[in-house]
Amino acid sequence: MATNIMRLPIDIPWERLALTPDMFDENFDNPDLPPKWRSSVGVFYYVVPEEDTKDMYPNRRILYLKVVASITGYNFEDSVLADEFARDYNEELVRNDVVDDFETSLLEKITGKLSFYSACEGAILQVAIFPHQSDGEVSLQDYPYIQDFEPKKREIYETANRSGEILSGSSSNLNVAKGATTSSSTEESDLLTGVSAEAGAFGVSAGASVTGEWGTRTHTGEEKRNVETTDSSRNKRETQSFTTSINQMYQPLLSYHLSTNRALWAISPRPHIVESEFNLLRPTLGFGLTAEGTCIGRKLEGMQDVFLVVNMPKSQKGLCVQVTLDTGHDVPNVSSDGPVDYHLVVMRRTVQACGKFNSEGTFAPDRPLPTAMMTGSPYAVAESTMTPPVTVTYGVDNYKKKELVFRANARLKYVAQRMLDGFSSRLYKPRPFGDTNVFRNIVLNSLKESDYPLKNLKTLSSEKRTKLKQQKLNTVGDLFKAQATIRDAEVLDIVETITDKTYAISRRIMDYEESKRKGKGRS
Repeated sequence: MATNIMRLPIDIPWERLALTPDMFDENFDNPDLPPKWRSSVGVFYYVVPEEDTKDMYPNRRILYLKVVASITGYNFEDSVLADEFARDYNEELVRNDVVDDFETSLLEKITGKLSFYSACEGAILQVAIFPHQSDGEVSLQDYPYIQDFEPKKREIYETANRSGEILSGSSSNLNVAKGATTSSSTEESDLLTGVSAEAGAFGVSAGASVTGEWGTRTHTGEEKRNVETTDSSRNKRETQSFTTSINQMYQPLLSYHLSTNRALWAISPRPHIVESEFNLLRPTLGFGLTAEGTCIGRKLEGMQDVFLVVNMPKSQKGLCVQVTLDTGHDVPNVSSDGPVDYHLVVMRRTVQACGKFNSEGTFAPDRPLPTAMMTGSPYAVAESTMTPPVTVTYGVDNYKKKELVFRANARLKYVAQRMLDGFSSRLYKPRPFGDTNVFRNIVLNSLKESDYPLKNLKTLSSEKRTKLKQQKLNTVGDLFKAQATIRDAEVLDIVETITDKTYAISRRIMDYEESKRKGKGRS
């Protein structure tokens, strides 16, 4: 027993428990690829050996979880036309009666409005632990609970000089003490006090210098020297039992609900702080803008790892894990008459998986993995109208740039607040992106811009075509532009029929994709 306690820390051998299957490329022979820009989640586990915990927790099990979230932007075109070879795919959809010729022409306009990279502007990550279904009814006091997790917070400090930003965050090394339930990490910060550069040419010298302070400096009037000999290997044997590595983004982060069966992390992009000529506003040309760009601030993207210590009764047969990742995205809607509406759409990924312990205490995921529970596509859980992004003109003076930075920070705060409001209100029924109000507005704008002849619509009878022609409505665009002034009930019924059918384009294509995944294959 003594030898076991005094062993060196063990690098945790993680095993995978859950994943987001839609990001797998399952067909080597088919050139189609999964969507590039879509967040993904993976869950890993490790059961602490019973001999390491039986003294302190004789009737409990300790299990470690690591959740790896890939936070990316989103291309909403994938929610409508999930294929990288769109032209051939359009022909396939027509051939299989998923859409008709008119809807194919309209798809080009709709996907054109969505064919941009919508960066992530905020994220909320949740992890919840439940008893296994085979355990039956479990009282609340016997629920598994989260005893510790990392990271707990991340902050940014602003200095008064022009040295740049100081970042404070959890280090990439995480250690778990001998009690097997307490994690320890460090906060790191570097202070850069100045940078100077001197350039030269034609025999003139050049050089550069960096000044700063790292570590601790002490000045006293009396000199003392303390020499202490430490056995590093023994110290590690006595204080640490497990070690692992987790990757974290240096973004403002807050965590909640430790000691319950769920944990929540709210993550926001770094704000623009100390003003300098190198401050990174992110201007993007597009959405009908030419001389000016749309500054939508810093994006939030990259790998985010969280580590959890789960404490559960030894009598339970297993446990289940649910992970949800919410990401907020800015979606512009350009109309033919010029104005641009901006919307915040919050997309959610959900992963669920369960596992059981055998008689020897070994944990194994349930087979087959519950793919139906691990939703294949993200779905919207909130949407709202956004304040317009900050408009930035290239070559602005420093005073103007400071104003832009202030406005960008104000908008960043607004985005974070809207995400929290939408998440907590529970007034919005989750739905696919194709059923959101944002998508419907994009469809209506696309219908107004359509030059498809009404006489070619197969869903209209000859009498209805004649009536539309008498009112000088020759194209679909003519019909929808005149919608506000139409008083004829029969014509309004035609408008409603076309609108409802068009709204369902995304759903029909997604259903077709699902049927292919179940084995029908391509025609």
